[in-house]
Amino acid sequence: MNAPDYNAMAALLDGDRAGNPSAPRYKLLTAADLEAMPPIRWRVKGIMPTAGLAQIYGPSKAGKSFLAFDMACAIAEGRTWFGYRVTQAPVVYVALEGEAGFKLRAEAWKIHNDRSLPADLHLVMQPFHINDDDDVLDLAAVIPPGAVVIVDTQNRAAPDADENASKDMGRIINGAKTLGGLVDGLIVLVAHTGVSEAAQGRPRGHSSQIAAVDAAISVTRSGDGDARTWRADKVKDGPDGAEHGFQLVKIELGSDEDGDELTSCAAAAADLPGRTKPMSEAQRQGVAAYCLACEAGQGLIDQTGEFAGLPLEAWRSQFYLMSTADNAEAKKKAFQRVRKVMQTGGILTVKNDVYTVTEPGTSIRSKEFADAAKAQNKRDTGH
Repeated sequence: MNAPDYNAMAALLDGDRAGNPSAPRYKLLTAADLEAMPPIRWRVKGIMPTAGLAQIYGPSKAGKSFLAFDMACAIAEGRTWFGYRVTQAPVVYVALEGEAGFKLRAEAWKIHNDRSLPADLHLVMQPFHINDDDDVLDLAAVIPPGAVVIVDTQNRAAPDADENASKDMGRIINGAKTLGGLVDGLIVLVAHTGVSEAAQGRPRGHSSQIAAVDAAISVTRSGDGDARTWRADKVKDGPDGAEHGFQLVKIELGSDEDGDELTSCAAAAADLPGRTKPMSEAQRQGVAAYCLACEAGQGLIDQTGEFAGLPLEAWRSQFYLMSTADNAEAKKKAFQRVRKVMQTGGILTVKNDVYTVTEPGTSIRSKEFADAAKAQNKRDTGH
């Protein structure tokens, strides 16, 4: 390949500027421009943004679809959800699994919550392929601007795709992001987790989806019991790790034409299974600083290329940047307290000043952190 002729390129650029006095394509932002930018807007404050791509994932029978439907109703109503402030918006729920029982699910929600379904909740039960350009355009044409679109499930929206293949997963992600851009809203994909031991706890399929989403909620079930948990595994530009317990309340809906009982379920808040108290605010701040430092490529990788943890100084520096303390000494004391409370809380391990947050929401992102570290190493070494 011949080296680019920069003199010729500059001459062409000067010619374009002389013949076309319009504004340049790119704008150089100043510090004042950054400060004037509006703050992040939340649909579910601290959990889901108003626009972008999100996932709700969990194993079969964990209750993720019931939880997603409950969140859909809260957003369409503008009511708080698990204590989080909600900014009202239209919701389009694309029900591609369990269509036959969806009417029962809606009835169960109405009975449990003692009110009608929100007027701004809309359902789509026709076949829809998120990786088909025509389907994306046709669905976008009927969605209200600024809406939240929940696709349940990701697999049923791309039945011909190999979710483990980067190309196929790329088409799913691109389709969802295109849909979000067309409607200027939030797209939420309800996904299954993997079945192998290595894939448990993360969405099934290629790891590129983890980095692509702006927000992610994982749903788990405690054994065969009724105790369930949802966790904010990823919150872009915000602290992740918040956990909440919930249960599926059985609702009796009468009998069918054969006299057999009809039932469904509704999601309801409950105590966290196996935990006496939720994560403290200090622990959440520590996890947030840890994740941001890892996202910036400051983590370490081992000889096999796997994520090995975060050096103390990188974690401390990020925490200081986030801290609102008045001076350096106050920041130092705050970090020491956070580090101690995380260790005593059992969510932090350390070896040779390399720290690993064991929960929540970090183990699922280990590949993302490793990739970020590798990219930073390449930038540092120049190859």
